[in-house]
Amino acid sequence: MSDPEVFWRVESLQAWYEAIEMRPASRDYDDWLSPYLKRGSFRDPSYQSIWLEEASGATMPLNRLIGLVKFYQLAQKVTHVNAADQLHAGHWLRSDLFLTADRPFHSVLTRIAVYTSQITRSP
Repeated sequence: MSDPEVFWRVESLQAWYEAIEMRPASRDYDDWLSPYLKRGSFRDPSYQSIWLEEASGATMPLNRLIGLVKFYQLAQKVTHVNAADQLHAGHWLRSDLFLTADRPFHSVLTRIAVYTSQITRSP
């Protein structure tokens, strides 16, 4: 997949579907949301269109960021710290200053910053 926008959407679709419908992929999502969700709602055909067409990256910045980190990590050598970098990237959203000595992670974040500034400026 070569489009970062499509990639983060598909990643989010899969992550949420697996967390809610395929338990125990991510117990946190299910533990927090199961009291509010109708069982099987993630199996409805509209679920895919929500993520692939309707979801706004601006209103779902953490999902988008994690998906973009995964996308840009694929252009580099995969290492044991990739998953941790995806988690650490979430702190970037709410930080005035974010420091890292990890050059590959810095490269990923720089590419995300360039990408997001380009799509924010486009009409």
